[in-house]
Amino acid sequence: SVRALYYEDVDKFNMMVSKENILKTIKEEGIFVFNYRLMINNVPTYVSLKANTINENDNEELIVGVINIDAQVKREQEYESNLYVARMQADIDALTGIKNKHAYIDLEEELNHKIEEKEKVEFAIIICDVNGLKVVNDTSGHVAGDEYIRRACGLICDVFKHSPVFRVGGDEFVVVAQGSDYENVEALTRKIRECNIRNDQNNELILACGYAKYNKEKNVSLVFSRADHEMYKNKREIKDEVR
Repeated sequence: SVRALYYEDVDKFNMMVSKENILKTIKEEGIFVFNYRLMINNVPTYVSLKANTINENDNEELIVGVINIDAQVKREQEYESNLYVARMQADIDALTGIKNKHAYIDLEEELNHKIEEKEKVEFAIIICDVNGLKVVNDTSGHVAGDEYIRRACGLICDVFKHSPVFRVGGDEFVVVAQGSDYENVEALTRKIRECNIRNDQNNELILACGYAKYNKEKNVSLVFSRADHEMYKNKREIKDEVR
């Protein structure tokens, strides 16, 4: 058998397929099943080795069979691959290529679980709102509006290079800053506000931005609310800063 094995499965086969292990597994589980690949016509082919004991004429005998399951395994692999792609697509915003609201909700649930389990977590929520999108849509059309959103996304991703960025609404983005971005969140949000001042001189993109650090709140939603409040505060201040 070993001579016919696909090379990647040799070590696993030698570990699993021994008389002692087969009989032990049958005793504990009722049957021994081991899937691996054989080289058939120089092609790795999935097979399933099944073994069990039977009593015949008062003698216990070990019956071993090998079944070709290549088509079944490849169908399952294709299904898993398609499922993975579908899940990835479900988490991606079609316009910008970054993560969407569904992906943000998943991360929020993960962080909430860590908070409930009293794990040590450090993160900040940054909310960015694209100013003037309606004006762009009304004056230049939705194609120009879409490009405006993509430019906003590019700016946010460029500033928060080490954190996941989510588009959670038409003109709203959320960043969950951890690691170095968390440690430098104040300086990074200041970069966006400085960019606003430069952009205003050229009638370019303006982003309202606010952040809040997790400070032992009961859940992420409370941190989000504080960041949202800071973003709207900045939105009101922008008129004085850039106009």
